[in-house]
Amino acid sequence: MTTSGPAIDPAVAVGGGLIQGQFSDGIYSFKGIPYAAPIEGINRWLAPKPPAVLADTFDATQFGPSAPQNVPSVPGWLMPKAGAAMMDMLGGMTEPGPDCLSLNVWAPTEPSVSDEKRPVIFFIHGGGLASGGSSPPTADGGALAKRGNVVVVSVNYRLGGIGFLAADGLFDDDVCVGNRGFMDIVAALQWVQDNIEPFGGDPDNVTVVGQSAGGTCVWALLSSPASEGLFHRAVVMSGPIVMIDIADHRKFTPDVLKAMKVPVGDVEALAEVSNDVIVGSKMQTMLYRRGEPYGEMSHIRLPAAGAYHTEFMPDDVLVAMSNARVRNIDLLIGNCRHDGRVAVLPMPLPKLLAIQIGNSLFNGLIGNTKKERKTMIGEYKSKLPDSDSYTVLERIQSDALYRMRSIRAAEIHSDTSNGKTYMYQFEYETKGLNGAFGAFHGFDAAFMFNNLSTLGACLGDESDVAEAQALADSITDAWAAFAHTGVPEASGLPEWPEYDVERRHTMMLNARSEVVGDPDAHIRAIWESRHS
Repeated sequence: MTTSGPAIDPAVAVGGGLIQGQFSDGIYSFKGIPYAAPIEGINRWLAPKPPAVLADTFDATQFGPSAPQNVPSVPGWLMPKAGAAMMDMLGGMTEPGPDCLSLNVWAPTEPSVSDEKRPVIFFIHGGGLASGGSSPPTADGGALAKRGNVVVVSVNYRLGGIGFLAADGLFDDDVCVGNRGFMDIVAALQWVQDNIEPFGGDPDNVTVVGQSAGGTCVWALLSSPASEGLFHRAVVMSGPIVMIDIADHRKFTPDVLKAMKVPVGDVEALAEVSNDVIVGSKMQTMLYRRGEPYGEMSHIRLPAAGAYHTEFMPDDVLVAMSNARVRNIDLLIGNCRHDGRVAVLPMPLPKLLAIQIGNSLFNGLIGNTKKERKTMIGEYKSKLPDSDSYTVLERIQSDALYRMRSIRAAEIHSDTSNGKTYMYQFEYETKGLNGAFGAFHGFDAAFMFNNLSTLGACLGDESDVAEAQALADSITDAWAAFAHTGVPEASGLPEWPEYDVERRHTMMLNARSEVVGDPDAHIRAIWESRHS
C-alpha cells in the first residue's frame, strides 16, 4: 500500500491486478470491490460464484450498486418530522444492480505500533433482510478505522426473495435453496481471508459485527458450519434471532412462485423472472392469509428469513448454541432501549396504531394465540404501572424481537463456550426533535462508527452533541478494543465484567455509563415464566 503522502491515492495488488482506492482525511478507502460474480438470470438463485480474476486496475473509488430491493416510500409531507429525519439518516443508498455483491475497505494511514497486522471489523448492515446497503454515510468506516486502529470492511448481500426465498427440493441442482444472502456473507468473509493482508488487515483476527438484520446474519454465521474458521469474535447489535424451519418455507414458497407466475421446477422461468416482479411479489401481504397456512411463517410475518434444518444451517440458532456450536468465539451482545420505535416513527399514523400494526408482524414472538398476547400485555402493564398503552406495546416489541432471545443466547454462550460473553444496553436518549428518537434502534451502530454528524437534528443542541460525542468515543474505543483483545474496554467506561447467569452484568451505555446486574429482571421474569 502506498503511504508516501496525502496526495497519492493507494493501489493494492490483489490477484493479478490492482485495486485503486482513495486517500482522504487520513484514511485509505476502497469501495465496491467485487467478492462474487454478478447476480443475473439463474445466478440470482444459486450460491455465490467467484468474481472474475482481476487482470487490470479496478477503480474502487465509488460504492457498488445496492442489492435489488423494494423500499416502500411515504411522501415526506405525510410523515411526522421525526419520520422524515429518520429517512434522511437512511439516505445515501446507491442504485440497485447485478454487481451488488461487493465490499468496502477502510484502513488507517498510521502504521501499527508493532509490525503486526491490524484486526478486521467486518460490518453487516440491517434492513430486515429485505432492504439496506453498505453505502449510507452512517456506516462509513473511516472514523472507526482511524480511531480504533483497525481495518473496517462492510458488505452488500442479496436481500428479500432473491436472497432468502427457500425452495429446497422444488428445483433441481440446488436452484433456489434457502439462505443465499447468508451464503454471500460467507463468500465475503472468504475474500477477507484470502485478500485482506495487503490492506493491512489480519485474517486471523476478524470480528463480525451486525446491526439489526445484520445481527441476524451474525447469528446465522455462528450457527452454520460453512463459516468455520472465517471469524474469531462477533458483535450482535439489536439482532433478531428469527429463523424459520425449512418445512414451513416449503409451505410458503409455492404460493410465492405462483404469484410470480413461475411453475414449480421450471428453472428457465425462474431465471427469466424480473427483479421488479420478485421484489414486488407481495410476499409480506401473503403472510396475512387466514388460517395460518404457512406454519411459523404465518406467526412471524417476515418473508425474508433464514432457513434451518438445511445444509447451511442444520439447527436453529439457540439449539446450535446449546450444542456448543459456538465454542471458541468471543461474543458481545446488546440492544437499544427503544428498538421498537423504529416501527413507528416513519408511519403517518397515530403512534398507538402504528405500534399495533408493527407488532402484528411478530405475533408469534409475543404469543401463539390472541389470548396469550393479551395476557402478555396485561403482565407488562402490571410490571410497568406508570406506562401508557403505547409505551407498553413498544417495550413488548423491543423485548420480543430484539432483547429476550439475545439474553437467552448470552446465557447459553456463557455456559457452553470457551469464548467470553459480554452484554450491553444502549440507554442514551437523544434530546433533539423533542426526544422523539430516544435510545433509538441503530444509534449504537452510529456511535460505534463515530459518525454522529449523520444523525442530524435528533441529537439536540450543542451541549447535547458534546455529551453524545463523548459516549461515541467510548463506544468506538470499546468495540475496537474488543476486536483487538476480546475485551470491550475504554477509558470513558467502567470496567466491563463478563456476563453469566448468576450476576448478569450488563453495561448500560449512557452519558454516565454503569454496569448493572440483571437490569429489568421483573420484565425478564415474564418471559421466563412462559417457558418454565
